[in-house]
Amino acid sequence: LIVFTKAGFAQTLRWIYRFAGQYHSHDFANSITYGSDGNLYSAGSSKYSDWWDNFSIVSLDQNGAERWVYIYLTPGSTSDIAKSIAFGTDGNVYAAGQSHCTRAFYDLLVVSMDANGTERWKYRSDSTTYVWDEVSSIISGPDGNLYIAGSCGVWDSLGDFAVLSLEANGNERWL
Repeated sequence: LIVFTKAGFAQTLRWIYRFAGQYHSHDFANSITYGSDGNLYSAGSSKYSDWWDNFSIVSLDQNGAERWVYIYLTPGSTSDIAKSIAFGTDGNVYAAGQSHCTRAFYDLLVVSMDANGTERWKYRSDSTTYVWDEVSSIISGPDGNLYIAGSCGVWDSLGDFAVLSLEANGNERWL
């Protein structure tokens, strides 16, 4: 019975994928989603210099083969990090994270890609009210809109709970 039980729960490794960015270190995946197209999409960051990171999205097929890689750094930013990723009901990919900038500590950044890795649009909070915006999660709702959860704050606060909604074309609905 013990041998049968262990054999019944044995798992076989199918594949391992490793992304080695430009510097082959400090590359992180923060979130992964499975698309209705049968592919995997992962969001995170990859090092582009000794200190700073790029907003990164990697798409893999079900066999672990790389389909495409998207790397982005906001002009003037020193670090962009993708924190969460969603596959929309419209067949597009949406990744949310934050971008370091000179006016504030972090702005919220959302990037939309089609399933083939072509950028559709970028949304940046660029808030003058808050010094920092942080992202925890993004989802695509059954209504076709995007919902992004995180926090925002000023230097003398610990931050406030924040939810942002965007239309699938990147237009802000509400905060």
